[in-house]
Amino acid sequence: MVRAFFLPAFYLLLSVGQVTGAVWTTTSIPTQPSQQQKIWLRCYLQVPDRLTKSAGDERDLWRSSTVLAIADLPGPFEIFLNGQSIVKSPGIPVGKEQRFKVPKNILKKTHFNSLLIRLEKNSSKRGLASAPVLLDYFNELVLGGEWQFTTTAPSKDDFASSPEKPKHAAYSSNQFRLSSRPLARTIEPIRGRQVPPGEDLALLETDDDLVVDALLSEPEIAQPTHFSFDTRGRMWVAQYRQYPYPAGLAMIGRDQYYRSKYDRVPPAPPNHDRGADIISVHEDLDGDGVYETSKNVLTRLNMANSVVRGWGGIWVMHTPYLLFYPDQNGDDIPDSDPEIRLAGFGLEDTHSVANGLVWGPDGWLYGGQGSTTTSRVTRPGYDDPPTYNEGPIVWRYHPRTREFEVFADGGGNTFGLHFDAEGRLFSGHNGAGTRGFHFIQNGQYLKQGKNPGKFGPPPNPFAFGELTMMASTNSIPRFSHIGVCIDAPALPSRMQGQFLSVDPLHHTLISSNRIPTGSTFKTTDTGFPLRSK
Repeated sequence: MVRAFFLPAFYLLLSVGQVTGAVWTTTSIPTQPSQQQKIWLRCYLQVPDRLTKSAGDERDLWRSSTVLAIADLPGPFEIFLNGQSIVKSPGIPVGKEQRFKVPKNILKKTHFNSLLIRLEKNSSKRGLASAPVLLDYFNELVLGGEWQFTTTAPSKDDFASSPEKPKHAAYSSNQFRLSSRPLARTIEPIRGRQVPPGEDLALLETDDDLVVDALLSEPEIAQPTHFSFDTRGRMWVAQYRQYPYPAGLAMIGRDQYYRSKYDRVPPAPPNHDRGADIISVHEDLDGDGVYETSKNVLTRLNMANSVVRGWGGIWVMHTPYLLFYPDQNGDDIPDSDPEIRLAGFGLEDTHSVANGLVWGPDGWLYGGQGSTTTSRVTRPGYDDPPTYNEGPIVWRYHPRTREFEVFADGGGNTFGLHFDAEGRLFSGHNGAGTRGFHFIQNGQYLKQGKNPGKFGPPPNPFAFGELTMMASTNSIPRFSHIGVCIDAPALPSRMQGQFLSVDPLHHTLISSNRIPTGSTFKTTDTGFPLRSK
């Protein structure tokens, strides 16, 4: 009896809404649960100008990184921004979060943009239990105040933005704040274009005297961040599959630079939280450039991003630890549990952690650290105080004497190191205007985006200024990672001695001449030996 009375009333409201627009009432987050099969929620948001126009680069940082975070909607929902559907989802389990990209050129400058969410079935019954959040690169707008609510179908006008601030459910651009909200692992990553193995080489262009080959591809490897060769010519690969969220840890806070706080320090293997990272080795048995055999040597690691062999074992950067797996007979089966040679590397930002293991010409093991981590490095078993450093560094460790020291302080978001044939050390940079840094021992270098609030005071108060990144005779867009010096006879003579950089944002490799200037170099770009659209 009650049900028969309710349904005609509901359909009557729908038919009225289709003619005159929806009837909106105010509500707040968390909204009240509803017994309706379908409800609508609306708010208006004004955004800073940087989110509505390009800064001159088609890969503008602010607009490209704008996302909407939604959580706890266990049923179908659809999201509209200024009348355009930007999200259609079957639901998000309670306790989980999903982040959705906001397409460019939808948000309007100075306008109050309309954000409508249609909830159906279980989502309607639950309502918005947590506030949606609009995030750009450094800032966030938490939509946790007043919203509007209706059970009637909105008209076209209900979807429109407003040039004036609405009386209800309106958020202004001055309500954006520096990001501090913890970011949960999103259910489904936002993926770009994916090209199946075998079809990718056709998309690459190269010069007439160069050839590009595919060595490894998914599913054998995924998310590789480092490779090295052992004395048998085998290639070792670190597969950083657990990135970006450490297994077993809960993020309890962060700052606008993505420096996160976790609930604890993760234990080292073998007592670690099992993750998805893999250390694998690949062998070209007949020397034809094709790796016929692949073997996963270490699995279920957690934040393992680089690997080298040497001194009777396998060295793995398993942040916050430098691990040594003894393997005296070279069968790739560790003789024992790993030794913790170093501990205390920062884990605040998992794309800035200690990384890039490489043997130096002096026999030391070198590594880098990125721009948004803080380290207090210790040597387990020794009584010396921690070595503190905030931000980017190059460090080194001696496998026999077990000495640890900072080789150079500063740089960009250092991820990967390279020695040239003369023993000089280089790395790329995640900013513009340079092909990277040339590091010398005890050098005090400019830190990425010089910001005392980000990096604190210089570690050496007696330093007279800072060494700079390598200058360039031509303009350089953001960014060049990583740089290597060409000393390999397989490449044409015209390229010998040149600096080769990877530009992932523009899909190219760049070759550059190095020109000595004082105790360092400047560069001049000479071409793009590998490129893609």
